Amino acid sequence: RIYKDLERGENEVEFICELKIDGSAVALVYENGKFARGATRGDGVLGEDITSNLKTIRTIPLRLFRKTGLKIPSRLEVRGEVYLAKDEFKRINAEREEEGLATFANPRNAAAGSLRQIDPQNTASRRLNIFIYGAVASGELDISSHYEMLNYLVGTGLRTATGVSAPVLPTLTFISRIRVTSSSGGNL
Repeated sequence: RIYKDLERGENEVEFICELKIDGSAVALVYENGKFARGATRGDGVLGEDITSNLKTIRTIPLRLFRKTGLKIPSRLEVRGEVYLAKDEFKRINAEREEEGLATFANPRNAAAGSLRQIDPQNTASRRLNIFIYGAVASGELDISSHYEMLNYLVGTGLRTATGVSAPVLPTLTFISRIRVTSSSGGNL
């Protein structure tokens, strides 16, 4: 419905599909390529400083690296989702049950609770992961699409869902060609 209302002119609108990770939203700030601080989303304006706990997540690089020709701005803020894999969630709940503690209702609540631990070693023991889905305050970058942004983030060493993301239009065109070929009696 929205697609029909867009003023496209000569250019087609590009879409991208990404996995929706159900975790806890965070913001990470890199200064001169080094992880400086991180916070929860909070109320959208003010979040809780969880830098020490975020530093325990192995999939968050403490220093961004430069792929050939890649520019890293002096300040880069990225947004992502910290999550707990289902196997890890089951392991944590089994441990909690053995210790007579209340179990977590779901992986999302467990991830959020893990980020707010007073002792970073507790956070580290829970094997959290992160997917980065975007950047803000990145005016120094010459990026014209969300897909380019995701590829840029991967180039800095940040983990995204780009392995399963792709522009939708070429994918749909390809699927359509397969349907036409198979309906006209062609064999693949």
